[in-house]
Amino acid sequence: MMQTMTRSCPYEILVTVGLLLASSGCGQKDAAISGKVTFQGAPIPVGTIAFIGQDGKVVSGTIDKGTYSVTGVGVGSNVTVTVMSHPPSPMMHPPTGPADGGPVYPPGQYVPIPERFGDPKNSGLTCDVKAGTQTHDFALKP
Repeated sequence: MMQTMTRSCPYEILVTVGLLLASSGCGQKDAAISGKVTFQGAPIPVGTIAFIGQDGKVVSGTIDKGTYSVTGVGVGSNVTVTVMSHPPSPMMHPPTGPADGGPVYPPGQYVPIPERFGDPKNSGLTCDVKAGTQTHDFALKP
């Protein structure tokens, strides 16, 4: 039995290559975001930042000494951002204190910020997220 070969036209080849590229991850829909978070010009020592997409997907990360880095954030415009400040945990930084058994305090300082920044409906923080790696800094004010 003899096989016959058919030649594809250039258009069919381009469509096939385009479909393969789209299905292989070239149409990236997530972002990696890093940046700084400050309150009244000072870095937030310890906290949490969250990005809430239009689809309701929440991706959060830790703020450490004013910097953060998160991956897997959905792409979109006006992505809601929340920020919360936390007292430093003794588990994050081993406590130090006097050898005489006096009080032991964790290093770092708690910087309270207004509670509205932790509420998605009232934070007032948004950013436009594009696919790929990017930087977004947030300067919070009272």
